[in-house]
Amino acid sequence: MAEEKNESIVNTNVSDFLKENVESGEKQKEVKLERFNSPFVIKALKSNEINEIRSDATFKHRNPQGQTISDVNQTKLEQLMIVKSIVSPNLNTKELQESYGKIADPYGTLNEMLMASEMSALNEAISDLNSINQNSTDELVEQVKK
Repeated sequence: MAEEKNESIVNTNVSDFLKENVESGEKQKEVKLERFNSPFVIKALKSNEINEIRSDATFKHRNPQGQTISDVNQTKLEQLMIVKSIVSPNLNTKELQESYGKIADPYGTLNEMLMASEMSALNEAISDLNSINQNSTDELVEQVKK
């Protein structure tokens, strides 16, 4: 029986894994917040996007013994995930940033736009869409630290 398993693995067709033969897997969701005329549109992040965000939120320093230690700035990690997940409105639009007085600061713009309850609802929707809960985020931070 073990031989049959190995044989089926060998017979797997590589074309089944080619980009053009795989569903995109891109998921988007609208999040309607009462104060805004249009809904926010959020997307699920790809693995490479999460790795990039993780890298951007990680900083290195030396401990007293001289060892290089990597730490994750949890706040920055969450902020980057939120910004990267938002498709609409485009938080990098100059007009939007100027309107809220947060030039070149997409998260700052979002933070100025939203009430605390709205930010919480948006963050929850992003976490749900990306299948991330607080335990997963904590585990992610621990993995990055190691």
